Amino acid sequence: MLAKLRVLLSDFGVADTCVFLGNRALQVISRGRCRLLKYYIVAQPVPAPRDIAPRRPGGLEVRVLSRDEILAQAWPRPQHVIARRLADGAQCVAAFSKGQMIGFQWTLVGPYEEDEVRTQFIPEPAGEAAWDFDIFVAPEHRIGRAFMRIWDETNARLHERGVRWTMSRISAFALDSRRSHARMQAQDVGACIYLCLGPLQFSLFDRQPLVHVGVSERSRPVFRAEAPHR
Repeated sequence: MLAKLRVLLSDFGVADTCVFLGNRALQVISRGRCRLLKYYIVAQPVPAPRDIAPRRPGGLEVRVLSRDEILAQAWPRPQHVIARRLADGAQCVAAFSKGQMIGFQWTLVGPYEEDEVRTQFIPEPAGEAAWDFDIFVAPEHRIGRAFMRIWDETNARLHERGVRWTMSRISAFALDSRRSHARMQAQDVGACIYLCLGPLQFSLFDRQPLVHVGVSERSRPVFRAEAPHR
């Protein structure tokens, strides 16, 4: 037990370890009905295509999906989630191997309605910052080029639209994701903590609105994520 605690403290620090253990305890006591979550909001620069190192195709085809292609795909996500993303104007870059989709990433230039917790994230400055979310690579392709090929294509498409920063929320406990974003020069620009008790959601932020209490789907705090000043 002490050895595991030392590992947690080494990986997460004192504050995040307390949140991690609090969530574990709540999950057990409530039989999965209550959650305690923490996210870091990160921003990473969108490089110009000329600054992206050339990569060998490796048998992959990577492209932006059209609306018809998105509707035709079998997604590991609920259909109503995909429908809302399309309605919001989100764009999806996907990688294919031998005709099969093996990975994807979504981006949205504008407000993003989070679907894991109730929050609207607004990347700023408007038009120069985007929100990236739901990046996925099939397990058998995670040791390979797919992840970076998807990111390269996503960055190229965002740069074409004048976007200079892309932001996302990362679980405080997703160490691999935090490390991979750090390698891409991501910077922390905010933090959020959520206590979810059935439909009741208590939200704490490190900036305005600071505290929010919501009792229904319509009650959603707004978090404005400001890009770093270069």
